[in-house]
Amino acid sequence: LDIDENSDFITAELLYKNNIMDENICKMILEKIRFAPVKIITQTISTLKFRAEEKNIILEIHIDPFIPPALIGDPYRLSQILINLIIA
Repeated sequence: LDIDENSDFITAELLYKNNIMDENICKMILEKIRFAPVKIITQTISTLKFRAEEKNIILEIHIDPFIPPALIGDPYRLSQILINLIIA
């Protein structure tokens, strides 16, 4: 995985099975915007809470008070990562 700090892209070179070295490249655009991480975490958990309650699962969050009030990054990707971690 190559990360170019001067770019909005993460470039992942894909290697195919059987040692075929094809130089196909997959690029994912990441946002670089200011967002409130606590708000994203809270919204993501509240979205999943209903589904958890249907399955009689208690879903709680405990947010570290030292999380900065604002970050620069991709709030949508953060939400996706949280969902993937919780559902997995």
